[in-house]
Amino acid sequence: MPRRRPLSNIPINISTRQELSSDAKNKIYGRALAGQSAREIEAAECVPKSTIDGLLQRVEQRNTTNNLPRSGQPKIYTERDKRRIIFQVRLSPKITYNELRRINGFQFSYDTIRTILNNHGIINWRSKRRPALTEAVAATRLAFARA
Repeated sequence: MPRRRPLSNIPINISTRQELSSDAKNKIYGRALAGQSAREIEAAECVPKSTIDGLLQRVEQRNTTNNLPRSGQPKIYTERDKRRIIFQVRLSPKITYNELRRINGFQFSYDTIRTILNNHGIINWRSKRRPALTEAVAATRLAFARA
């Protein structure tokens, strides 16, 4: 991407501080190994010099261009719990989330169960409501169909 000319408009579609892709990081590291300076890489790749310097320092420390895993809340269920939920729902599709929690003794929330089921393509859906078919309505329909 070409650099912006001074005092020209800033495009609104360009977001700042994006994470570099694996290909871009490998390309920058390859240029550094080839002997190019950070300024030359900056001009060629349109990446700030500080980003290039930081990347090269991290590669030197970790021996890889990959990012470290990001922190996050650990899962509160095991693979066994997940399999149990899926098995139980496939056995009795009409079971409610509360019944599922009570039967298996799970402590996790309704949303956790719903997420597990959604990831496996098991989702809630409702059929269209049908009118109650009474004897009088059935007789009227039959009479209408025969006419």
